[in-house]
Amino acid sequence: MALRFSFAALAAVLACGTAFGAAKTGSYEGAAAALKGSQTVTLVGEYDPDDKTYSDYSGVYYMKVTISRGSSYSIWTSPNEDITLDVYTNNEDAWADFDTDSLDDGTSYARLAASAWYEDDPAKVTFFVVVSGDIGASVSVYSQDSWRSFVPVGVEDNKYKLTFSESQKTLSADFIDDEYWISSSLSKGRMYRVRTEGGTDSNPIEFIIESDADTYEVYQDPEYASDTNNSAFVFRPNITSSSATYNFRVVGSGSGFKLHYQQLKSRKIAEHPSIALDSVGYEMTFAPGREIATWAYADSIIDEQLFSIKLAKGERWVFETEGAAVPLKMVVYDSKGEPVAENLTLDGTSYDVRAVLEATAAATYYVGVCEQGVGPGEAASGGTVVAGDMPVIVEGLDLKRMTLHAALRVGTSELPVAEPQVVVDSSERTWP
Repeated sequence: MALRFSFAALAAVLACGTAFGAAKTGSYEGAAAALKGSQTVTLVGEYDPDDKTYSDYSGVYYMKVTISRGSSYSIWTSPNEDITLDVYTNNEDAWADFDTDSLDDGTSYARLAASAWYEDDPAKVTFFVVVSGDIGASVSVYSQDSWRSFVPVGVEDNKYKLTFSESQKTLSADFIDDEYWISSSLSKGRMYRVRTEGGTDSNPIEFIIESDADTYEVYQDPEYASDTNNSAFVFRPNITSSSATYNFRVVGSGSGFKLHYQQLKSRKIAEHPSIALDSVGYEMTFAPGREIATWAYADSIIDEQLFSIKLAKGERWVFETEGAAVPLKMVVYDSKGEPVAENLTLDGTSYDVRAVLEATAAATYYVGVCEQGVGPGEAASGGTVVAGDMPVIVEGLDLKRMTLHAALRVGTSELPVAEPQVVVDSSERTWP
């Protein structure tokens, strides 16, 4: 039988053989591929340039990256427990801090930091990045030209950074060892609302403020009081600076949870629902309610029973209750919502209270009346209050400059509608 020789066939053998084949991309340093931000590589047998042979038991893929003095670099792989990642440089004159490690999910990573190079070190140096494993294995390789933390977000050493805003937001996350850590910068004087979702009878979820108890005030959110498997409350940080960082921990089990969070809206007192005393003839019947009707807002202005009244500068007004059946709270606010007068006990034996206001400027003032200690979601005791414009003589108080007043009387009132009256100094009064 005649033998035929084919140069094309010989070339094909040399190209794929182990003795004389050219090095494949990624098979050794000399054929290292450029490191990209994201790429998928397939491990090949490691190439020996001296023998021009491939290993049939060790799979590798070489890449290279050049970094400059003062920079840093991070490289990591897709999760694969059978893959290892290493970095090195052949330049003995250059020094860089680097570390390699792997995460629980099988992700391998390496980080380079060239910030500690000396001035006489090279301005740039090439590092080789080697992925090792079984021949034919495929893995994704990612990189970024900055230092990246590979500690999972949500652990105590790498807390999730939460940013509150007046619009409600939702965080969806998985527990890490039955907990999830969060940190946030909170502002002085603001209030924050949080609520977890996903808790069950067997796996309840709890939101914990990891700070001393005297550094915050907590109020339960009545809107979700019936859900005992989750946390829902409003809190206010007690800080003296403009802001401070607080740490939180969501505790539970299962696959994950949702956290709804919001910075309560701030509103001006004029935006509160109020009743103008002059519009109702200075007489109004209502039930004293809560100090704060809803947790939709951040302030503590009495907004369930709030009256407004326009006063001229120098006018002195007296606001009082009569026949109160429950402890009441009365606060007078200026046009900015700042308290300018608060209730005083009338006789020490009843729940009646009185507040006296002298207008320091011509403006709209507000008078809030509520049952003490009754907040959102709590039941008020009820009762009726009548506002009338009849004069009240207050012993021990100088009423020389009082021109008008309003009396708020608790209980069903049969008082007749009175004509506005002016209280004058007794020395100026003409007696019949």
